[in-house]
Amino acid sequence: MIKVLLVEDNIVDANLAKGMLAEAGPKEVQVTHVDRLSGALRCLAREQYDAILLNLSLLNTHGLETFTQFQAAIPRVPIVFMSRSGDPSLALTAIRHGAQDYLSKDLWTSEMLLRSIRFAIERKRGEQGLSYLAQYDQVTDLVNRALFRDRVAQALARAKRKQQGVGLMVLGLGGFSDIKESLGQEKSDAMLRAFAERIKGCLREVDTAGRLERDEFTVLLEGINDVGDATLVAQRILEAIAKPVEVEGSSAAVTASIGVTLYPLDDHPADVLLKHAAKAMHQAEDQNGNCYQFYTTDQDSPSEGHAALPSSPSPEVRT
Repeated sequence: MIKVLLVEDNIVDANLAKGMLAEAGPKEVQVTHVDRLSGALRCLAREQYDAILLNLSLLNTHGLETFTQFQAAIPRVPIVFMSRSGDPSLALTAIRHGAQDYLSKDLWTSEMLLRSIRFAIERKRGEQGLSYLAQYDQVTDLVNRALFRDRVAQALARAKRKQQGVGLMVLGLGGFSDIKESLGQEKSDAMLRAFAERIKGCLREVDTAGRLERDEFTVLLEGINDVGDATLVAQRILEAIAKPVEVEGSSAAVTASIGVTLYPLDDHPADVLLKHAAKAMHQAEDQNGNCYQFYTTDQDSPSEGHAALPSSPSPEVRT
């Protein structure tokens, strides 16, 4: 059954739309009718819908600000705009405002209305699929470089408003290239997914794990209070990664090298922070891995920590 939210302030048109959809059969479409965007928001807070039929004139009645709030509440629900006007430019207006389809009430039929709803649902699924491919790593399901950078930028903006700290990590897996050569693409991808899950398991829900490329990962820590918070997470990740992974009868182990930088001690844009964390990660690699390094401006004396010393004092962070 398709659950449709009909947002229509014209009672005649609303009854006409409900009647046309009823022709599809009582088990095909279930319609909930409201006459305002505010009423639609209340419905969306209580229930989930497969599609929304929205009178285009309500945009002029309530304004774009209300409609923006409406769209924010339904990022995954397709919208079909409707209007009495036969002006072709309205279809373009509807698409620009996020609609998946547009219908002229002067021409609609029961078959056309139902088909438009179904097509809108499929278009939305396609859009979401493309969005996922553009923002997530296909092997590990972690966010990719582009989305990670965007989340770092947003986290920095929030941190500045709330006067909080942000931690950024770049993590490399030592020895993974040898595993890939010996086990092949399929098994090595399965191991990457296992390592990705271990990294996520060390984080809070508000944090973000991403994959940069090959065997390099990233971690974003929001709202941290001090160096010790980042140290604790780094130690957890080192311990989690150090455990061997078994995939289809094959077992392999790697070491992790983690570079860490902290805002506001390192007060730079997202791209620069990533470079700083990567530089600290390469320094950890120079220490034969299984350790973390905090970024400092004095690269000849980086701060260092080892998984074998979880009780050691927090490293000094200098800018």
